[in-house]
Amino acid sequence: MNNRYYDEEKTGAYIRNKRFEYNYSQSDLAEILGISKIAVSNWENGQALPDTKYLIDLSNIFGVRIDELLFPKIERDLHEYKHITEQFKEITKMEFKNRGLIHK
Repeated sequence: MNNRYYDEEKTGAYIRNKRFEYNYSQSDLAEILGISKIAVSNWENGQALPDTKYLIDLSNIFGVRIDELLFPKIERDLHEYKHITEQFKEITKMEFKNRGLIHK
């Protein structure tokens, strides 16, 4: 179910990406949370959202805020902004070097 406030598929993809980042299998995460692997699969496939208790647990396990779990686009946009900003800084620095404006 898509909701104008959150998107189960994006939340599920975010949970899956964090699980990969921490090198957990679905079974590993399920065992840590004391739930079934199917529950984790349902979250990751956008078929369900974690209950509040599990949002808190996932937040602690992955070291992220609960709102990042529910609204992952915000973090992705911020990450993209930071990446673009860094690229811009590097391009600007190279251009200044090419023009002889900096000598490093």
